[in-house]
Amino acid sequence: MAKFAPAGAVVSLTDAADFRRYDGPGNHRTDVTEQFNGGVSHEFGGRVKIHLDDSFALSQEPTVIDPSIVTMPYRVEPGAFRNTGELDLTVGLTKDVDVYLGYENKEYFYEQNANSVVGYPFFAPASLHFPLASQDDALDRMEQLAEMELRWKVSAKTTAILGYKFRDTSYTGDGYVEYPYGPSYPYNISEGGTSFSGRLSSFRNSEAHYGYAGVEESFNPNLTGAIRAGGEFVDYERADTSRLSPYVDANLTWRFLPGREAQVGVKHLHNATDVVGIAPMPPVLDAETTAAYFSVGGKVAGNFTGSLMGQAQHSAFVGGGPNFNGKNEDFGFVELSLGCHFTSWLLAETGCNYSRLTSDLPGREYTRNFAFLGVRGTWGR
Repeated sequence: MAKFAPAGAVVSLTDAADFRRYDGPGNHRTDVTEQFNGGVSHEFGGRVKIHLDDSFALSQEPTVIDPSIVTMPYRVEPGAFRNTGELDLTVGLTKDVDVYLGYENKEYFYEQNANSVVGYPFFAPASLHFPLASQDDALDRMEQLAEMELRWKVSAKTTAILGYKFRDTSYTGDGYVEYPYGPSYPYNISEGGTSFSGRLSSFRNSEAHYGYAGVEESFNPNLTGAIRAGGEFVDYERADTSRLSPYVDANLTWRFLPGREAQVGVKHLHNATDVVGIAPMPPVLDAETTAAYFSVGGKVAGNFTGSLMGQAQHSAFVGGGPNFNGKNEDFGFVELSLGCHFTSWLLAETGCNYSRLTSDLPGREYTRNFAFLGVRGTWGR
């Protein structure tokens, strides 16, 4: 991190690249992960603070593409991009009252397209498979989030919060999540002559409104916590339906030693899902998820650092008809890693990862575990 005086701007840039080769019985794969984070903060006269941030990730790992709630619980092949841009503005109205305005733009691009799905080209006479939605048609999207909070410093340690958020989710795959069929398509002979015009990715577009209250508390210099709780109203305009659900975002952070930190938290909200459904029923629109997470990390000794992190989330699908609506799915993972820093930008790293998915939907459950050993390069300031 570098500070540029006298303007008071603070700039941070970090980049990390991983190259992983998996070798196992019948399983030889190569993964590339690239993560970039950049931010600029500036304070104007002590009353106005502005912060810009951008985060980019390229990976096959679901927990890298979705560092919060995981929307695609499988290893993504050939890969996916995610870019998140944020703009935050805090204005001091009085000595004890601030107003916070925020905007976040998050875009997802999955590399698997329709011509790599079993059954392609679908409409050719030689096609004998009923086509499934590709990852880009099911998950490519732009999520825009605008938020406003009124923050009141009740005391030196306590801040009360009253807030509103608006989220627009627009699917950008521009393809079918449910393919059309009729008597001329060999993969759908069993339909007995009926026809279906299909549904595009954009059918799952939604708008969400959040209203909540909360509090941020500094229990002592090393222990802080925050909770925001209220309701979320989601409008699926093209599906002509809506949903009212609870909204919760809470976390607790403990800096138990210099350079060492632990965090636990829980979230409850609606999120995208790779599950689409089966035509001609309306598709699965999204999932309502509760996710609990934890992380512990920092310096171990000398040049060694370590981290332990994990997450457990429970999801219920929204839409898709009786075979999907309300069906449950549970995903969880734990990862342990240990690194030895040769320099400030080069380290050797080893670790292990365990993940498991259980589902009411047939054919989705799996257990995955792997260990890794390698070298990581990072740069930043």
